[in-house]
Formats: sequence, C-alpha cells, structure tokens
Amino acid sequence: MPIKKIGFKRLLTALGILIIGLLALAFIMGILSLKRTQEIVSDDFQQQQLILAKTTARQIEDGLGFLRRELRILAYSPGIQYLEDVAWANRMKVSFDELSKMGVVAIERIDFTGDQADKAYVLDADGPRVRQEDFSQAPEVVWARNPANRGKIYQGPIVLQLNGDHKTPFMIMATPLYEESVDESHPRATGNLDGVLLFKIDLAQFTGHYCANIRSGRTGYCWVMDNQGTFLHHPERDFIGEDAFTARGQRDPAISFAAINEIQKTKMLKGEE
Repeated sequence: MPIKKIGFKRLLTALGILIIGLLALAFIMGILSLKRTQEIVSDDFQQQQLILAKTTARQIEDGLGFLRRELRILAYSPGIQYLEDVAWANRMKVSFDELSKMGVVAIERIDFTGDQADKAYVLDADGPRVRQEDFSQAPEVVWARNPANRGKIYQGPIVLQLNGDHKTPFMIMATPLYEESVDESHPRATGNLDGVLLFKIDLAQFTGHYCANIRSGRTGYCWVMDNQGTFLHHPERDFIGEDAFTARGQRDPAISFAAINEIQKTKMLKGEE
C-alpha cells in the first residue's frame, strides 16, 4: 500500500507539472498569437492608409492636370488673346466661376506689346480690373518670353503670403499667349507672342479640396506637405505654411515627434513609401 500511494502521488505530481506546462505553453502561444494578430491588423491598417494616401495624391495630380488643361483652353480664346473689350472679362468669369472652387483665386492676362504693354487684366472675387506696373522681372513673364516655352505650362515655386495671422501658400501656373486663334475681328492669326496668361492658386484651398473630408479611424486625418517640408494642408489652420518638422513640437513641446519627423525626412521627402 505505501508503494502504491507513492506511485499515485508521483503520478499526480507529474500530471500537475504537465498541466502547468501545458497552461504555460498555451499562455505563451496566446501571447505570440495576439502579437501576430496585432501585427496583421496593424499591417492591414497601414496598407489601407497607403492606398488612401496614393489615391489622394493621384487625385491632387489629376487636379493639377485639370488646371493645366483649363489654362490651355482659356489661352486659345480669341477674347483673351486679343483682349477684346468686355469679352476678356466675360470669358475669364466663365472659367473663374468653376476654378475658384479648386483654389484659383485670380486669373491674370499680362500684355507685352503696344499700348497695353505692362498691363495686367485681372479677374478675381472682386471682379475684373486692370492694373499697370513693371512686370518685366516677374518669373512667369521672363519664362513666357522664351520662344522655347511656347505651348508649355509654367508652375512656379510655392510662395507664402500672410493672410491675417496665418500664412497661405500660393503658386502661379502660366502659359505664353500667342496670337493663334481667329474670329470675325481677327480673321488672320499672326502667331506673334502677345503676353502671358496665369492662374494664381491658393494651395491650401486646392489640396483641401481633396483632403479636408478624409478621416481615418476615430482620430486620423489627412495632411499635405511640399518637397521642402512645408504644410500645404492641415486640419490645424495654424500649421498651414509652417515647417512640418517643427510646427507640431512648438504646439506640444512635451510630446516627441522624432519618429514621424524621421519618416518625413527619410521617406516622404525622397518620394518613397
């Protein structure tokens, strides 16, 4: 009997150890499985974000392409090429009414020749007007005077302008104007360079047209920066026009943004994913 009791106790002990071992193994496997599940969920989430970012970037590119096409179409209008009275403002207004929704804040036609030289025919939210100044050194004018740029589109650098307490990023998109079209008043096209036509674009409004309503999860949002690291769009209006590497830290100095700054510098600004 004592021998049997000893054998039974050993069996119970062995079973206990085995059960504890199995529980420990199950616990470890559970942790590993949870970790793997989290990795899968995280990876799926990141892939969804990447698809969303790619789609938005493509929409922004398509939007720029649309503005380039509209600029070319407007440049072929006889009323714009020949600055016909009344007609130039009416033709600009047709385009402006639609393009203003995409961030175009002004359409300008600068003349190079004759009595109208150095005059800008402008249409913006305040209506049509004419202003005169020396445009000879304006980058888009210098560019347009080069015969090699005939039929091309100029996209100028991003310029920050103060708008009250905020900075607004603007860009000029322009094309040379040659007398190529004909109408009743101008039955023969001379083909001569006569000026430059340009759109002034509010890039915060333009990018916001595609990004403002994007939400990711409960707290995620869309922001856009240029190749210099300047915010063009951000839900926090104060961030627009600011350096993406310092703006967050200035707002919340107690929080470290080193990780996202590193991603921006080593990946985003180099065009990588």
